[in-house]
Amino acid sequence: LPYYTPLELVYAAFTDEAKYYCSRGIDIMRGKDQETKKQLEVVLRAVELDGKVDKLYANSQLQIEGRPHCWHKVLFKIVEERVQQRVEAFQIEDRKLNKNWVTRNLEICRLYIVEDLYAAKHFLRIFPKEHQLYNNFVITEIARGELNKRELVQLLSWIRLYP
Repeated sequence: LPYYTPLELVYAAFTDEAKYYCSRGIDIMRGKDQETKKQLEVVLRAVELDGKVDKLYANSQLQIEGRPHCWHKVLFKIVEERVQQRVEAFQIEDRKLNKNWVTRNLEICRLYIVEDLYAAKHFLRIFPKEHQLYNNFVITEIARGELNKRELVQLLSWIRLYP
C-alpha cells in the first residue's frame, strides 16, 4: 500500500529513536540537557500508550497486521542489555584476587545503582514495583556464576540487608 509508505518510514524512524533514547535513559536522566529529558519522556509516554492500544486490540480480538508492537518487551530487552553491561563493568575482581569479591562487587553495584535509581525515578510509572528490576538484573546476573558457600552467604546477607 503506497499510501501508507510515508507512515511506515515515520514509524521506522520513531523505532530507531525510541531504542536509542531507552538505551541511553540513565545517562539522559543524569545529564543537564532538558531537551533530551523531554524527548525521553515523550518516548516513554508513547510506549505506555502503545501498550494500552495493544491491550485494546487483544481484548477486542481484532487482528491488525503488525500488532501487537510489544514495546514494553522491546524496552525491557534494551534496558536489560544496558544494565547487564553496567553490572559487568562493575566487576573488577574475582575470587582469585580477593576472597570477598562478592561483597566488594555488590557494594560497587550498590553505589552506582543507587545513583542510577535516583536518576531514573521518572521511569517508575513505566517500570512498576512488581517488575523488580534490581532483582531481575543485578542479583540474577551475579547468581548465575558458580558461587561457593561463602560467596552465597555474602550474597544472601546482602539481599537481606538491601531488599
